[in-house]
Amino acid sequence: MIFTRSWLSEFIDISKIEDSDILDILNKIGLEVAGYKKLEIPKGVVVGKIVECEKHPDADKLSVCKVDNGKSVLDVVCGAKNVRKDALVALATIGAHLPGGIVIKQAALRGVQSYGMLCSSAELGLPKVNGGIMILDHSIDKIKIGEELSKLPQIADSIFEIEVTPNRGDCLSVRGIARELAAYYGLELRECDGKKTKESEKGIGRILSLHSHPKTTANAAFRVLEHSEAVAEETFLVDYRLALVGETPAKDKLKNLTSYVSHAVGVNISFFSEKAFAQTDGKMDIHLDVSENGIEQIRGKKSVLSIGIKQAPDSEPQEGDQNIIVATTYISPAVVQKVQSELKEKDDALFYRSSRGSEPDLVMGLNYASEIMSEYYGFVFYAGYAEDFKPLSREPIKVDINKINTIIGATLDKNHIVTLLRKLYFGVTVNAEFDSCAVEIPSFRHDITNVYDLSEEIVRIKGIDTIESKPLELTESIRINDAMRAYRFTKELRQKAASKGFFETVHFIFADRNLQDKFGFASLKEELEILNPITSELNTLRSTLLLNLLSSASKNAKNSQNRIALFETGVIFDENRNERNTIGFVWANDVEKDSIINAGKPKVIDMQTFVSKLADIIGDFQLTPYETKGSCFLHPYQAAHIVQNKDIVGFVAKLHKYAEEFFELKSCFVAEIELSKLSSEHKKATDFSKFQKSVRDLTLAVSRDFSYAPIEKCIASVKNPLLKSFYPIDLYKDKENSKEMSLTIRLVLQSDEKTLDENDIQSVMVEVLSALQSKLHMGLKQ
Repeated sequence: MIFTRSWLSEFIDISKIEDSDILDILNKIGLEVAGYKKLEIPKGVVVGKIVECEKHPDADKLSVCKVDNGKSVLDVVCGAKNVRKDALVALATIGAHLPGGIVIKQAALRGVQSYGMLCSSAELGLPKVNGGIMILDHSIDKIKIGEELSKLPQIADSIFEIEVTPNRGDCLSVRGIARELAAYYGLELRECDGKKTKESEKGIGRILSLHSHPKTTANAAFRVLEHSEAVAEETFLVDYRLALVGETPAKDKLKNLTSYVSHAVGVNISFFSEKAFAQTDGKMDIHLDVSENGIEQIRGKKSVLSIGIKQAPDSEPQEGDQNIIVATTYISPAVVQKVQSELKEKDDALFYRSSRGSEPDLVMGLNYASEIMSEYYGFVFYAGYAEDFKPLSREPIKVDINKINTIIGATLDKNHIVTLLRKLYFGVTVNAEFDSCAVEIPSFRHDITNVYDLSEEIVRIKGIDTIESKPLELTESIRINDAMRAYRFTKELRQKAASKGFFETVHFIFADRNLQDKFGFASLKEELEILNPITSELNTLRSTLLLNLLSSASKNAKNSQNRIALFETGVIFDENRNERNTIGFVWANDVEKDSIINAGKPKVIDMQTFVSKLADIIGDFQLTPYETKGSCFLHPYQAAHIVQNKDIVGFVAKLHKYAEEFFELKSCFVAEIELSKLSSEHKKATDFSKFQKSVRDLTLAVSRDFSYAPIEKCIASVKNPLLKSFYPIDLYKDKENSKEMSLTIRLVLQSDEKTLDENDIQSVMVEVLSALQSKLHMGLKQ
């Protein structure tokens, strides 16, 4: 961002501030200075006025001018094409030393004596303004014939260049820089009130009608030139300043005005031909609209401006226009960036400013532009302006003032903090206790979102060098949060699974919807489905880990692997896209590889072996009946809920015969467990008895269709402290057609106080048998 001292002084009073101080403060407040130059105009170069201009008698390309230098009228021979009578020019008088070692002397040019030189900007060591000599005008304040150019501050200016970070779009204008310096120095920022604008008695309402679509978020303000032809052109300062900041002045005065106003006050400004808009009842119809791809527009007969992006070239002012529409617009940088992928072409300067945050005070921008156009060009405007403004205010940030001090690392007075924020144009409402406040963010600071940003602003303006240095203080604290605990627990489970012979796999979170539907797993609702799947086989989000695991197991089986043990941890989704973290296990075919130990005939995996391995991984659990409800995925008689701490955490089952054939596996067991429901608490050591355990077996007569769950519940209801545990050890059928079977249950008995005698053991056995008899009508096998 480049600006000049004289341009800056239009917005704040810096008459008592030296350039060196401005450079120092810019660096202090975070606007890093990248360059500085003081323009030095040679002595002896004065403002002259051409009072006569005639062709040279002996040279077609030369002119003989009589130039008033404030003291006398001199003859000066000039070869510039733009030399003309009554023009104010830069006259290098005899004895002046110009850049490049040129010394001005009296000389005869084709027989005519010349007593000076009319200079171009380049000949004075200044940026090129036009193709000929410098034509000065009254856009330069207090310009007088005969005055040294080096004494005109708007010409002998100082040029500053600063680096602006992408989040500081509010500093991409001279007024934005002035606002920062005003905050630091406590200066008043001069308002652009438009009082110098020339207005007719006609109001804008008689010529313009504004309509807005309810979905638009952009703001816009409009004025109308009553006549498109300028009655005067005092525009040297506009062209000169554009050249100083690195922009080449254009021949089109309105294009120059667009660049000048945008650079001066940061607004996005556009000029439109009246022919670009349809008329109703003598009024131009202007519409704020949104295109199908979400780009906000100003529309006339068609789109004339993609707001913040590009103006349609055929909407620009044309010859013959009686009226010209002037528009200032603002759109949130977030909206511009959101539609960036939809852009086929854009105006780089306009898009650059919009995407970083242009000035949202559109009326101020219109006032500044209309004053320049009235003062320098003589334009006259219809009275008033038309606008469509949406609220730009955001939710206030609630701030603990003590936290600001903690972030800064210093103890600042609370009143001082509030004062600094208000100097930066933040609205601050302090609560009754003065320990917190609500901070309203100014509309031009889209980069401020939290208390850390506010703290940075305070340090920036106060000055980081004014904050006392303190030694670094480290406070030890437990930084492990729930996410870290979950990660460590999952990692521990994975390591245990690997130690039990499982191999970890990783799959996409996508799945085949047809396959999920085939085996009865819920898929996403149609309105929540993936719009652009990566392949036709991965066209939905997975609702189980098992199908991908089984697909991998099937590929391993086809590759002659007989022992297939796989597991995976990951996210699954329900039909509403709600996520759950689970761990899935698959063990197919053999328990172990064939070897000399098993004589080349390893056992096939069974429920007991699979469940035992799961218990070694996730800890002790119980099994309860699982209703498969006609599923073709799980075996109807070998499926169970996994219960831990009285909560169902998952299921374990043998694969249904149909599923085994589909995946070409000869025997397969699966389990899927929800990680968040597993107990991750560390086991605590408990006292154990030093006395001998006693073991007794009960053989019960049970029906062939019995369920073990009621028996387990019944025995567990016996609250005898001597009964430590129990578990089934044998199931025996006398005859193939018998209606009864024998179930043997082993009871483990132990006392914490003594060695059990036979009477103690017998009392527990009687108590267990009584419970079975009374609750289940079940007794000993005869």
